[in-house]
Amino acid sequence: MSSRRTVEVCYSSNPEWLSHDYNAKVYLDAFDKLREEYNIYCRGNAQYQITGKLGHVVPQVPPPSQNPSCFSRLSIRKNEIISTIKNNQVSLFIGYPIGKSIAIPEFILENSASTFLPVRIISVCPEKLSAPVLAHRVASNRGESVGEIIGYQMPLESRISPTTIVTFCSASVLLRTLMGDNTLDSITHIVLNDIHKKSRLFDLIMAALKVYTRNQASMKIILLSNFDDANWTSRHFWPLKFGILRFDVEAFGANCLYLEHLQSKGVLACKEKKEIQNVSNLEPWALVAVDTYIKEAFSDLKKSALSELLELILYHKVPVDMTHSEHAITTLAAAYRQTNIPAIKMLLDMGASVDKLYFVKPQIREVLQNLRGSGGDGGVKFNCDLVLKSIELAVREAENNILVLLPSFIEVELVKFKLQNQRFAQDFQVYSIHTHAQFKNLKDFYSVELSHQAIILATDLSESLLPNLAIDVLIDSGLQAQ
Repeated sequence: MSSRRTVEVCYSSNPEWLSHDYNAKVYLDAFDKLREEYNIYCRGNAQYQITGKLGHVVPQVPPPSQNPSCFSRLSIRKNEIISTIKNNQVSLFIGYPIGKSIAIPEFILENSASTFLPVRIISVCPEKLSAPVLAHRVASNRGESVGEIIGYQMPLESRISPTTIVTFCSASVLLRTLMGDNTLDSITHIVLNDIHKKSRLFDLIMAALKVYTRNQASMKIILLSNFDDANWTSRHFWPLKFGILRFDVEAFGANCLYLEHLQSKGVLACKEKKEIQNVSNLEPWALVAVDTYIKEAFSDLKKSALSELLELILYHKVPVDMTHSEHAITTLAAAYRQTNIPAIKMLLDMGASVDKLYFVKPQIREVLQNLRGSGGDGGVKFNCDLVLKSIELAVREAENNILVLLPSFIEVELVKFKLQNQRFAQDFQVYSIHTHAQFKNLKDFYSVELSHQAIILATDLSESLLPNLAIDVLIDSGLQAQ
């Protein structure tokens, strides 16, 4: 059965999709039209062929790892993992972030090298950064370079070769492969990472794979999830043979502390201290830049002026309440003038004073004051002071690295800004990991081991964006951005 026919069947077998705000027939017609037009354009010009889909590479036996001593926390259950994959067509692995996305492809490669069974593995990642991140990490663990045995492929970037056995790709690349004429006959394992992040794209891929695997019994589907959604997943893939393996965090020596434990340690009793920011320590160029950007942002002369101001506050220790040298206008006033709600909330959480908004009515000042620290999760407030005190407590006990999970990019930059003036964090490297970051800026962080203790601020529960480092303490804010 062709991949195009697979998509047709999965749509026809799920008529409830037609009740949503997208139409199956429209998708199929668009696929056909796009493929026909592009084939006409590319006819006779091989250099213009689509590279945004998986190529046809035959399964191969990988060479032994050049770094066999590399240890994973899942190594103690390696045989159990391989047995689950071998005995079931669909395998679901459930557990909190413990390196599943990195360890499982490595285990499959090691088993293939020892049994001389050829394999070709496709690992599908939900975030755009996940594919190169995982590829570099797995290649580094095996002592290899990316683009040889381990590679990655995204719509506008790829590092693959004819010898590539494991390809980490985005969901759109696999969908383009399903749209094309080529089948998935050469693929032995498909790994879907973070399936707990429900999306229509992943639902479409899972439905198509369910139909395709009915006639391709040799293909193994591996599902990785942080949360226990086994009932829904097993019903979705019925009647395929389904296996489940759960990883308990307590089995790896992890202890969970909640708010009452922190209260017993005196963390919640701490009151927030007002930070004193000294303008005299700023360099002359920073003073000139603040005046220029405040004027441009307040007068709406330059769209990027407010972003430049926030960058100065976050990364160059410019006081959040610093005013224009002539007009006594603050960054908060410029953000209010532009009605930029995210910037206003970010500045308020940093401690910006609403009293300096002299041109605003008292009623509006009260509303802005109530906005300070308010979150988007059912009215629950993000307590930056509580996070800082939790990090301070973790610093006393951690021997390696500390991972902090925060709801959004704004909270990540806020905590990073607050950590600059904390003495307990001076011996730690502070990294921020989020989906808006560029991989080239994080390449050194992912490719080598950290030489110092690190505080890693992340925006998501996704383990795909986090390297397989030694994490001693995990601090979860318990909030998620809406």
